[in-house]
Order: sequence, then structure tokens, then C-alpha cells
Amino acid sequence: MNRRTLLTAGVGVLALGQSAKAALPADGELDNALRNPNAYMFGERVTSKTDPTAPHSFDLVITSARGVDGKPEQVMVRPGTMRIFRADAEVDEFTKKGGWYWKCGKVEGKSRFKEPGALIMVVRQQDGAVEWYSLVIDIRC
Repeated sequence: MNRRTLLTAGVGVLALGQSAKAALPADGELDNALRNPNAYMFGERVTSKTDPTAPHSFDLVITSARGVDGKPEQVMVRPGTMRIFRADAEVDEFTKKGGWYWKCGKVEGKSRFKEPGALIMVVRQQDGAVEWYSLVIDIRC
């Protein structure tokens, strides 16, 4: 190998390292929970109720959430499914105190945990019941 080949290979490795670093998610904990939910356990739990007579076409929409990229996003939850998201603690005073907002058809609601910006699993039942769980890393042996 000559000097030019080594230099070119070194630049290629540097470029690979920089692109891999740029690909890291802004919220690594949320990314991990989405990939490995079995590594987490439930912290707190609250329940809500949506309109059970609303058509199943209405998604439950969390309007104060953040994505893996750290940017605000809406999370859609269909009946009989679950989602994991990060509560956005930067919306207003309520969210700064651990709250998040949601809506489903004509019903609007809000729920809250003790920890602002919690990692949350939401489970939406077919009958309109909604269960919210804060997720914490499971460090038990």
C-alpha cells in the first residue's frame, strides 16, 4: 500500500465515523424502549376513558409528545393497540409538571405523572379505556 491509498482509506473511515455519529437518535432512551420494551418496567399508572360510542376510525391522538429525533410530534393510537412515546415537557405549565394532552374524536383530555417528560406506554382498549404507564429501566437482577 502506498501513502495515497492509506490516506484515502483513513478519510473513508473518518467519514464513516462521522455519519454514524450523526445517525444517533436525540432521545436514546426512547429509541431503546421502542427497540427493547422488555428492558423496562412500569413506574406509575393512570387511566382515562374515551367515548366508547365513537367510531373505531377515530384514533387517540397524543398532541404533546416528542419523537426519537427530539422534535414535537403527534402519536396516533388505534383501538386495541399500544404505543411508546416521550411526553413533551416544553408545551406549557401543565406539561412542565408531568402532564400531556390527548384527544379522540370530540373528547379531549389530559393526564399526568409525577415526572415531567416521562417515557410512556399507552394501551388503548377496544371499549374506550386507555391505560397509561410510565416506563423506567429495569435494573433488577
